[in-house]
Amino acid sequence: MVDDVIKRKLAKAARFGPLHANPFVSEVPVIVIVNETPGHRPTRWGGRLLGRNFPLMDIGMSVMQFCLQAAQEGLGTCIIGLFSAREVRRAVDFPRSHRTRLLLALGKPEDGAPFEKKRKAKDQMSRYIGRKEV
Repeated sequence: MVDDVIKRKLAKAARFGPLHANPFVSEVPVIVIVNETPGHRPTRWGGRLLGRNFPLMDIGMSVMQFCLQAAQEGLGTCIIGLFSAREVRRAVDFPRSHRTRLLLALGKPEDGAPFEKKRKAKDQMSRYIGRKEV
């Protein structure tokens, strides 16, 4: 967001709840709003029929690619899921059909290198069914 007033309102929305989580958001140069927009009918119908939310799958893949590309460019990101959607709506006038699903904080890391994330080992988060490992 370029507008400082809107950015301050979004930072307030991200400091949501009794713990006032995400205090760093007021210091980042860019806050990205990730919205879900209404899908076309076949997608909505297929999702209902199969019990899947295809737009959320698309959002997850898009955000993953955004964060990977940002890291490639030497930028840091933080996916923010704990925020006040009402405050976001007050800050930015989106159509009622758009639902804010995530905020992304984007900027250069203080020490110049993206934070190294600790990941579970492959065998802790997956298992193989069958005779051979892939």
